[in-house]
Amino acid sequence: MTDMDLARKQESHTAYMLLLKDFEEICAYVEPSRENCSVYSHRIYELFLRACTEFESLAVHAYFEHFPLTKSDAHLTIKEYRELEAFFKVEEYEVVNAKWRPEPFAVAPFAKWSTASPTLPWYSSYNKVKHNRYVEFQHANFGNLNTAISAVFLMLFKLGVVGPHSHMLDDDRVNHWYFSGIHSLRCPDLFLTPEA
Repeated sequence: MTDMDLARKQESHTAYMLLLKDFEEICAYVEPSRENCSVYSHRIYELFLRACTEFESLAVHAYFEHFPLTKSDAHLTIKEYRELEAFFKVEEYEVVNAKWRPEPFAVAPFAKWSTASPTLPWYSSYNKVKHNRYVEFQHANFGNLNTAISAVFLMLFKLGVVGPHSHMLDDDRVNHWYFSGIHSLRCPDLFLTPEA
C-alpha cells in the first residue's frame, strides 16, 4: 500500500464522502436495485463524471508513487493505471453496497483489470459518455455510477485513506471488512481459516 500525506488524505476522504452524500440523494429517486442499473439521467451523469475523475486523480497519485520518473500526468491513460494492479492486487476485491435492495450488492470494479479489453467496462463507459453524451448518454447509468464510486472506495482503501471500523467477520465463509457508510470489502485474501 502507498501512503498519502495527511492533507491529501483529508481532501480525498472529503471528495469520497461528498460522492456518497450525492449518491444517497439520487437513491431518494432511484431505488438501488439490479432492476435500476440501466437507469440514466443528468444527475447520474454528473455524479458518474465526478466519481471517475476522482478515480483518475487517485490513480495518478498512486502511479507517480510507484513510477516517479515516468511521463507527465497529462499523458497517463487507463493503460498506465492498469500497471497499478501489480502493487494493489485489487482484481479479486469486491465492494459491497449495503444500500442495495433487497439485499446488499457486490461489484468487482477492477475485475480482470490487468488482462481485459476494454480494461474496465465502467471506465470505458465514462470515456464514451464524456466524449459524446448525445450518442452515449445511456452509459451514464446507475450501475456504472455504483461501480465507479466503489472503485474510488477501493482505491482509498489501498491508499490508506479509509480503513476498517470493526473486526473481520465470517459471513457464510466469505469475510468482510466493514466500514462506516455504505461500503464493505470482500476478497479471497481476507478469508479466515475456520476454527475446528
